[in-house]
Amino acid sequence: TSLATLRGLTMKFDSYQKKAHHSMKQHLRVMSAMIRELAVAGHNLTQEQQVQAVTRSLPNSWEQMK
Repeated sequence: TSLATLRGLTMKFDSYQKKAHHSMKQHLRVMSAMIRELAVAGHNLTQEQQVQAVTRSLPNSWEQMK
């Protein structure tokens, strides 16, 4: 996997935000798919990094859940 591909996947993952029309289940499926893509590209995230990314991706209306 090229460095450019890895950067693109990382940027997509880091900037991803929960879509208003997605349920939490759908949102977590999308995030899981991106985590798998990153792992295939050679970038394994720790569980802590995964949890932080999911928390960060939630909209402000989910603040009480954060």
